[in-house]
Amino acid sequence: VKEEEEGRAVLLVSNHYDFTSLSTLDLEWEVAEDGEVIDGEKIPLPRCEPGRQLEVRVESAALRRAGGGEVSLICNFMRRSDGHKVGFSQMFFGEGVQEEALGAAAAAAGGGGGGAIKVDSSSSPTSIIVNCGQTRVEIDRRTGLPAGIQLGGEELLHSPLLPNFWRPLTDNEIGSGQQEHLKHWKFAGRPREEGEEMQVEESEQSVRFLLSREVTEDGVMLATSCTVHEDGNIVIDGKVWRRKVDPASLGAIKDKDFKFFLRSSDRSKYVRVLDDELLVDSDDAGFLQQMSMRRCESSGEDDKDGDQPLRSGATVSITAHHGRYLEAKEEGVRACGQRNGEF
Repeated sequence: VKEEEEGRAVLLVSNHYDFTSLSTLDLEWEVAEDGEVIDGEKIPLPRCEPGRQLEVRVESAALRRAGGGEVSLICNFMRRSDGHKVGFSQMFFGEGVQEEALGAAAAAAGGGGGGAIKVDSSSSPTSIIVNCGQTRVEIDRRTGLPAGIQLGGEELLHSPLLPNFWRPLTDNEIGSGQQEHLKHWKFAGRPREEGEEMQVEESEQSVRFLLSREVTEDGVMLATSCTVHEDGNIVIDGKVWRRKVDPASLGAIKDKDFKFFLRSSDRSKYVRVLDDELLVDSDDAGFLQQMSMRRCESSGEDDKDGDQPLRSGATVSITAHHGRYLEAKEEGVRACGQRNGEF
């Protein structure tokens, strides 16, 4: 926006095309108040060569700085030939309107930001309540994150905050079997009934909640810090790392798929798998170097359900990152097995 005043805005539009003029586009603008469109118009753009700029005037009585809500100007740049949207921009008017309204509501409610922080840790065995003015924050003891945030008695969260380590897989990932290798991330970080105890640090201006916990069974750790300030602002920070697994504890691991890495005898390189070849040339341990060890059902009569600890002498199978089994034959070790068998 180059200029703005009550009922008028002058937009500065830049042509970032290499060869095409803006005369092939229409500007469809809308004015919305609190998300509801209350005015709009379509304007054919004049000729503007690549690399140049032009001024477009938008006039609407809805463009105002004073009012009952947030006013925004939404600009959609549409290709005239087929109606395809090629650009978008959104500008806000009436800065401070919502803040003033919230301040008035806070005063009417007997105080908002800037009030004393009160911590109630006895109301629920699973959560801690923080009150500061008209803001009420419920912290889940199992996650260290807000399970509810109320402002003036109105709940702002649809559901409790949870860490998310999952996204939909691509066709290539599904084709290589990653839905099996990555499935433990789908529900990683969900609350557990038993876990580390959350730490609470209180001061006159804020309350800070700290929690470190294991989010996967193979040693991935998540540390979160959630700080509630006296003005109602909430700041959340986090860190993820992998806890080193002591090889001596291997016998106590009951996970059916134990993840590990192979290193050269001099411990200078890691083994990685390329197609069906095993190469000893990696400086770091990552996805291509990751192996999975699984106990075979024939490793003992007491191990039919696969729920017994992995111990010395057990028969195991090893798969590479792409899901193929390692086979040991006369010509060497290859990652080409399609199923668990005698090789």
